[in-house]
Amino acid sequence: MREFIQNLALPLFGYTGKLMVKSTSHFLDVAYSYVEMGWVDKEIEDNEVPKQPQQLPKQPQQHLNRCATRLKAAGITILSMKNDDDINFKLTTQFDKNKWILQIPRLTITQTTEVKWRSFIAWEHHKKKLKNGSSSVADRRSICTSSALLFRDLICCSSDVQLLKDRRVIVDQSNKSNRDLVDFFHSVASGVDGGIIDHKHITMFHALSAFPTKNYATKFFILLSHYFSKLLDWCYGIYNFLKRGYNFAAAILSLLTVIQTCYAVLAYHFPKR
Repeated sequence: MREFIQNLALPLFGYTGKLMVKSTSHFLDVAYSYVEMGWVDKEIEDNEVPKQPQQLPKQPQQHLNRCATRLKAAGITILSMKNDDDINFKLTTQFDKNKWILQIPRLTITQTTEVKWRSFIAWEHHKKKLKNGSSSVADRRSICTSSALLFRDLICCSSDVQLLKDRRVIVDQSNKSNRDLVDFFHSVASGVDGGIIDHKHITMFHALSAFPTKNYATKFFILLSHYFSKLLDWCYGIYNFLKRGYNFAAAILSLLTVIQTCYAVLAYHFPKR
């Protein structure tokens, strides 16, 4: 009976098909378990299980030092991995150091993506099995949490969002602007505990951050355009701040006060003779 109710609940989350796992405890577990079914990979399991007991360095790198544009400038090609049923988080990010290719599962953003994503991250944090060596490989992957941190580090300005859109890594069906998507990804990753990320993703983050630049001339022009985009985003942020409430009037008043203070100081130290 419980399995029957589980399969009836799946369409509420926008999923079709049947849940081929053991009985779940509540509806969030139902949705998460359905996504989790796509993580089964015997080859990865065989490779990861022996590595789990090994101790990482005391301060493992759990984030990227390069955004998407910086990875492109270093010579890394970013490609999209399309899932057949367009369900987010059913595939894992792969990095091939020999071919300089970073494959990221396609992320389709809809009106409900943020709610599902935050809920799955909370569920991964709640499941203490993520830090338990006796749990399954699928339990330890914490893909939703890793994806949140990955996109947060890949995106530092609107040009990174546009690059990932051009690569079809991001498919935006919510009609958000690129600048709004920057805030969206940073908001989702806010407060996330990087300590539950599995060894595979930490190793990938370290490899991407340490990847050597292949062409410095190309890197210079790419980064020049990137810094210009960051400057525009900063100016846009200032504009949005000034147009809210009485911020513009307060800014003008503060500026006039500073100018008056400067003239008073100059007049005191350099009086007219």
